[in-house]
Amino acid sequence: MLRLLLGSGGVMKVSDLIRSIKGPEARANHNLSLYRKAFCDFSAEGESVVATGSDSVVLKLHDGSILKISSRTVTRALEPFDLPVLSSGTMQAEGRTIYYVIQPEAEPATLSDLAMFLRILTDHGFRMTDPGISQIGVYQGQVRLLDPFAVAKD
Repeated sequence: MLRLLLGSGGVMKVSDLIRSIKGPEARANHNLSLYRKAFCDFSAEGESVVATGSDSVVLKLHDGSILKISSRTVTRALEPFDLPVLSSGTMQAEGRTIYYVIQPEAEPATLSDLAMFLRILTDHGFRMTDPGISQIGVYQGQVRLLDPFAVAKD
């Protein structure tokens, strides 16, 4: 489940945006100090903190795209219901690997979108392991999964 946060506004280094995250849940689920070190020379500039979840820290970049940072990587192939990935990679700090993906921003979903998405998941042989409207969004008129960790193959 993602917890929505208010962003700081303005443009700043991604590492400084990570430094602005203060919530106890985010600190419990993520090594924010390690993330800051890993992203100290990241080329894109950040704009705001979108959310923190159990698997990812989600930041809005200055160009409008979304950066998701995690100590985990998605092991399944992308499915048609997933939000597209614009780029992905790894960063290193203290001998550890931090994973990231950059995706387009999606519009908020509605409850009827969630009901439709659950049917789409079933049709593809998946189920939601962390159900909720915050896990999906609308991108180019289609309901898409925002959090790839929130589903599992049946």
